[in-house]
Amino acid sequence: MAAQLYYTPSSCGAANYISAYKAGLIGSKVEAFEVDIGSHTILTGPAAGKSFYEVNPKGNVPALVRAALQ
Repeated sequence: MAAQLYYTPSSCGAANYISAYKAGLIGSKVEAFEVDIGSHTILTGPAAGKSFYEVNPKGNVPALVRAALQ
């Protein structure tokens, strides 16, 4: 299971996405999901349409959810 990065493309949250992309982590070790910070809704991925507050109760982006150790 890969770590999950929740970001917004129009804020400082994009810097973490860009860094992970440039490092080649997106798709291999990190799954990236876009969030609409105005409505606090997840826009992409399997949780699309759900409240971002379920991921991060403070509603801040970026948010990184670490993968469970196996």
